[in-house]
Amino acid sequence: MNHHVHSHNHNQKNNDLSLKEKLSSLLQHWIDHNVSHKESYLSWAAKAEKENFSDIVSCLEQAGQLTDKINIEFEKALKKIS
Repeated sequence: MNHHVHSHNHNQKNNDLSLKEKLSSLLQHWIDHNVSHKESYLSWAAKAEKENFSDIVSCLEQAGQLTDKINIEFEKALKKIS
């Protein structure tokens, strides 16, 4: 299975950030990461649709919609912290 690699920078500079700065950075990272995953879900949904796996298409599309809902909450939090 091919899955993208997650890298996180744990250097001293990151330790000097305030909690507000860390949360802001994490929230933006999670939003961007979720967008990437949603694109993948929808890409696979399209492939599944071509092979008539309609039940799987529905599940993947639902996962994409749930990802949008998660990002809405992250965006609310990001606005509150800014």
